[in-house]
Amino acid sequence: MDTIAETIKFAGFGKKKAMAKQIQMFDDRLTEQGETLLAVCASVKGIKQLYVTDKRILLHEIKDIVSNDERSIPLSSN
Repeated sequence: MDTIAETIKFAGFGKKKAMAKQIQMFDDRLTEQGETLLAVCASVKGIKQLYVTDKRILLHEIKDIVSNDERSIPLSSN
C-alpha cells in the first residue's frame, strides 16, 4: 500500500495539492537529513500528519498559518 498516494487521494476537495506540497516539503527535508520517508497518514482535516521514516516517527500539527508543532520519536534506542 502506498500510504503517501493514499493520504493525498483522501485529503479531500481542494486539499490534495496542499497535502502533496506538505508531504513533498517533509520528504525534501528528511532526505537532506539522510532519512527515507516510508509512510504518511493525516487526520480528516489534514491538520495533523504522521510521518514514518527509516529512523523515526514524526507527528506534525499545523497550529495556524505561521505556527506548527512537531514531535519526534526515534525508532532506535541507541
